[in-house]
Amino acid sequence: MLALHSIGLDAHSFDALREAVGPDWRITSFDQRGHGAQVNRPATSLEQYVDDAALALAECSDGPVHLLGHSMGGAVAALLAARTACGSPGRIATLTLISSPSRGMLGFTERAAAVRADGVRAAVAPTMFRWFGEEGAALDNAPQSYARSTLNAMQSEGFAGAWEALAQFPGYDDIADLLPPTLCITAADDLSTPPHAMQPIVEAFKKAGRADNVAFTTLASGGHMAPLFAAPELVGALRVHWLAHTVQPSSKH
Repeated sequence: MLALHSIGLDAHSFDALREAVGPDWRITSFDQRGHGAQVNRPATSLEQYVDDAALALAECSDGPVHLLGHSMGGAVAALLAARTACGSPGRIATLTLISSPSRGMLGFTERAAAVRADGVRAAVAPTMFRWFGEEGAALDNAPQSYARSTLNAMQSEGFAGAWEALAQFPGYDDIADLLPPTLCITAADDLSTPPHAMQPIVEAFKKAGRADNVAFTTLASGGHMAPLFAAPELVGALRVHWLAHTVQPSSKH
């Protein structure tokens, strides 16, 4: 499974999920531009993120790959899945979108402008609030500590560039008919991407005549950072989705 992280995090955001799903599933992740080890390499377009993800996909095993994207990573994953469907049908077995916006928004460019004006440090507190809520953001548990450290390690150009790139995302109306079986997941207490914000993704599938190709799961809790908590509810939904669309090798008796 190839996993693409959120703005402000890095490849380690899937460590808890990797451990929770166990050795039966191999989760591959990487630092996207402007994040982690790529902090000095900011993106200037959403297409650059998709190009990088395509290179990561090429390095995965030859068989079908399950693709997962969290927040901005979902937009990148969806565009990669649509692109791959045109050139290599069947290469991507499933798509999972966790707390991911249905399209780019003006608010994303406004966040980028604020970062350019005031720096990353000024953005940490409001970002933590959107991710964990007021009480959760004040905690120093492992998920919060990790998220806070990755945010503080970012540079303004990379953080702002990521928001500007996400603002370019055109949505699902033109790609829903190209996507593999897709699972949308969000949490009831997600302040950044609540359930109603992901509903247009489902509607795009319906308009494309592919209502049977999309499912929607709402977690009871986890906020915007559900992958960091890897709750049993999330892991269970992922396992069901992956197994339902995994070709099992035939056995001879």
